Amino acid sequence: MRDVEVLLVVAHPDDDAIFAGALQRSLRAFRWGVVCVTWSGTTPRGEELLSWQTRELQTPASRIAFLDQVDDPEDYRQKRCSLDHARVTQLLASQECRPRIVVTHNDVGEYGHPHHVFVHRVARAVFADCNFLFFGPGKPKFDLSVSCADKWPAVRSHFPSQARVIDKLAASEETFVNDCG
Repeated sequence: MRDVEVLLVVAHPDDDAIFAGALQRSLRAFRWGVVCVTWSGTTPRGEELLSWQTRELQTPASRIAFLDQVDDPEDYRQKRCSLDHARVTQLLASQECRPRIVVTHNDVGEYGHPHHVFVHRVARAVFADCNFLFFGPGKPKFDLSVSCADKWPAVRSHFPSQARVIDKLAASEETFVNDCG
């Protein structure tokens, strides 16, 4: 992923589409890379992300990585994070990527998801010298918004296993908090 200009780092398959799908669509001219901390590209949820990215957004599969960490649903229910900080940091750093901009979860995890907060912290540490755009949900103010009402039919078709989550989080716009130098 050495040639990536914009790196999207997410906790789960579907976070990319839900929180930044319209942004990615509107900025297709940039070389995007995607890292998903949980799941694998060979699981049904991983395959959904691969379908969305490669078919809908034309992201080459060579610029999509899964870190294969376990997505324990009890973490959200118990408000804990069982992801291994040292291991995820090492795996993320091993992508040997120095993007101009990193797009990722914000410090409150949008709606308080501990995996989202964890990914925010790890991405900030690994890419400390990069500019950031953080997903805006959960933040009192935002710096950028992108209309996204037209993306939802495509998102639903690529992520059938996440229909309930998508319906719950569907919004008319994506928002972002700027931390670019």
